[in-house]
Amino acid sequence: MGIQLAWSLPARWQSCVLTITLLLIEELLACIRIGRNSQTERIPSDSSFQFSCVANAASYQRVTISQNGAPVATFGGVGEGVQMAQAGGATTYSGATRQAAQFSLLFQHSRSGPSGPFLDSVVTVDTTAGIVTTIATEDSIDRDSNDTVLTLVVASVSAVGSG
Repeated sequence: MGIQLAWSLPARWQSCVLTITLLLIEELLACIRIGRNSQTERIPSDSSFQFSCVANAASYQRVTISQNGAPVATFGGVGEGVQMAQAGGATTYSGATRQAAQFSLLFQHSRSGPSGPFLDSVVTVDTTAGIVTTIATEDSIDRDSNDTVLTLVVASVSAVGSG
C-alpha cells in the first residue's frame, strides 16, 4: 500500500512535491521531539550553579532566565563564538541553593537587533554529562543547531568545598 497522489501534475513533479512534503514532515517531527523555545532546569538543594551563553549567529540571540516567574538574568549577543552578556556586562549568572530551585529558560532571536521584535528559537540539543548541561538552539534554516549555546554547571556545595 503506497501513497496515492490525486494531482494532475507530471510524475516528476509529483515525486518532487512528495519529497519536499516528507522533508517538511521530518523537520516537524524533529521540532516536536525537542522543538520548544523554553526549558526548565532544576537545581538540587545545597548546590552551586552557573549559567553562561555563547552566540553563533548573524541574528541577535537572547536568553531569559526566570525563577518563580520573574526574570533574574537576560543574556544577549550576536556573532560567531561571541560570549553573550547581561545588560551590565556580566557573562555569567551564578548562585547557590539551600533548597532545590527551578529556573525557566526562554530562547529567542531577532533579525533587527537587541530592540526586537523577538521570535522564538527552537531547542535542538539538550544534553547533560556529569555536572554540565548544554542546551543549543536554532533560529534559521542553516540547521547548525548552535545559534545559542547555553552551558549550565551544577555542583554540590559539599563537592565544591571539599576540593
